[in-house]
Amino acid sequence: MTREEFDGYIRLVFSSMNHWRGEDHIWWPHGTEGYYEVTWITGGMCGGNCWGDSADYPVGAEPEPTLDLLDQFLDEACPDLAARQYRKLLAEVPYRDTYSHYEYYGNYTEHGKKVVMFKDLYEWLCREVWKC
Repeated sequence: MTREEFDGYIRLVFSSMNHWRGEDHIWWPHGTEGYYEVTWITGGMCGGNCWGDSADYPVGAEPEPTLDLLDQFLDEACPDLAARQYRKLLAEVPYRDTYSHYEYYGNYTEHGKKVVMFKDLYEWLCREVWKC
């Protein structure tokens, strides 16, 4: 698969191209034209306020999301991808990170994120699947 064909699948799956209604531009709801990202809340504390209460209520963690749009992309671009290759791709291509959002009065929220760089995905698929 050429890079142009790959980029076409990327736009089709990860952008608003299919839902475009004549606005000024196509938008990327889960990242940019360079990457796909999912985030979720992993914890934190809340309850602090200007009346002197401390941030002593834990923020509940959300379940870690799957990479649904990546799965949709792979169904379109690589319908014959073997389960072993899929597991290897998930272990090697997405990278994980964490970050915290600090607020007033000691309140904060911790987040996790998984990011798939499209350049890395293309290189991996060329090397492991398409042999291009």
